[in-house]
Amino acid sequence: MLERDRRRWDRADQNQDGRLTKDEYTDFLHPEEATHMLDVVVTETLEDVDKDKDGFVSVDEYIGDMYQPVEGQAEPEWVATEREQFATFRDKDGDGKMGAEEVRQWILPEDYDHSGAEAKHLLFEADANKVN
Repeated sequence: MLERDRRRWDRADQNQDGRLTKDEYTDFLHPEEATHMLDVVVTETLEDVDKDKDGFVSVDEYIGDMYQPVEGQAEPEWVATEREQFATFRDKDGDGKMGAEEVRQWILPEDYDHSGAEAKHLLFEADANKVN
């Protein structure tokens, strides 16, 4: 954890004075919101999901990040869909695993409006009668 925090701190510390300004500290806490911090987000995601530490995310590691099988129960349909998504869209080069650039495209898609999606999600959840 200390190594991870040090890497994040060093990247956030844009003037390299060893201290963080308020804005730099915000970048440290929320690296996904700062362009210069996105490499850290990718690295941390890869470290978290890559259980065998080979530097890649396999389909089993990808699924394992979202779903843990329960003995005696069939795998939910959405898991099969996610496996297909991995093969079709996530694994861009077809080698059966995601490298750093493929992880970047997965977690930081350029054509995805995070704010709009969150607003729609909040409205859906707040709509008690589900009319609109």
